[in-house]
Amino acid sequence: SAWHDEIFNSTPSPQAEEIYAGTMKEVMSGKASPLYPREHWDKIYGKGKWRGVIRFGIWQGDKFRCIDDGKRSLHNLGQEIWEKIHHCVPDFAGLVAVYISANLPDKVPDWAQLELGTDDLQDAYRGCPTSENSAQWSVVLVYDTSDNTWKGADIYGHSYGFRSSVNNFNAWPELVVAFGRRAMRIMTSHYVDDFPT
Repeated sequence: SAWHDEIFNSTPSPQAEEIYAGTMKEVMSGKASPLYPREHWDKIYGKGKWRGVIRFGIWQGDKFRCIDDGKRSLHNLGQEIWEKIHHCVPDFAGLVAVYISANLPDKVPDWAQLELGTDDLQDAYRGCPTSENSAQWSVVLVYDTSDNTWKGADIYGHSYGFRSSVNNFNAWPELVVAFGRRAMRIMTSHYVDDFPT
């Protein structure tokens, strides 16, 4: 396809080293397939019957995060979102602290301290598998700096950069929160993949 011709004949990004290293971390951890040349993907899915997505990256403090550019590759145009996502209010932790302190007995032992924090789901989006029926749309295109060629890897979880990923992922924390509240009577909520504890 013209899209693949454009990418496979393009000059790599100035972030090529970081993108390659980030992708290889995903490959080594089992969250992505090994990198293969274009011919492999043409053979697996059929020439013109798959569409790769190019990556860019952002620095978050000292961590480099690969983002799959669903906008540039036009993947996002093919995604419909029917649901709205739900998150806790920003002052949720404060409201819980006020509720607990208002309902404590008058005399509280010195060792009893209220502590609040958040627990982060490890590999949140990558922990949500993609359907095998959409595998031909989940190939990320990366410049392999070890041999100076463009290659692709199949990403097994949701992509960072696809607009539907947040909504698809959001069902899992909603279920965890609903179970915690109803079955375990825990005061909890979530903000994407962070749970107040």
